[in-house]
Amino acid sequence: LRQIITLTRPRFFIPTHGEYRMLYRHAELAHDMGIPADNIALLANGDILEFTKNGMNFAGYTEGAGILIDGSGMGDVDEYVLRDRLRLADDGVVSVMIAIDQVANRLYGDPVILTRGFIYESETNRIVELCKETIVDMADEFWKKKKPLAHSMTSDYVRDRIQKTLYEYSRRRPVVMVSLMSI
Repeated sequence: LRQIITLTRPRFFIPTHGEYRMLYRHAELAHDMGIPADNIALLANGDILEFTKNGMNFAGYTEGAGILIDGSGMGDVDEYVLRDRLRLADDGVVSVMIAIDQVANRLYGDPVILTRGFIYESETNRIVELCKETIVDMADEFWKKKKPLAHSMTSDYVRDRIQKTLYEYSRRRPVVMVSLMSI
């Protein structure tokens, strides 16, 4: 920062990034390097600063909150979106894909289980096997009761059972996404 001030020799100095204590230290540094105190402004979010021929003045305050950016544009991000992002960051995601043969009333092949950010790679195989066992057990329960799998194994039911299995194993609650395909 010292080098930037030396090279640019600004007339005004407004620290803009960091915690207040950092902004204060930047302002002190600018003052120590010869910028007059009247030309240094420590602003808070919402402060309005006006520049004139004679210098700068505080011109008031505006209400406003931070703008969250989600990568696809700017604007308000719903609280549910933020909650999901925090949950994904903390607990990861498990994706479960199940194909059901409607005619034979059975699973069509093995379920596909993918995990991201949930558990160490060394434990992934065990988690995948536990999830597959849970799905096969569910299918067997419905098959024994002669219930059609395509109608009985709903996404919500599968998600709840998988979440229970994952919590019992890891004491974590990842986001579980279920895709069911009837063939």
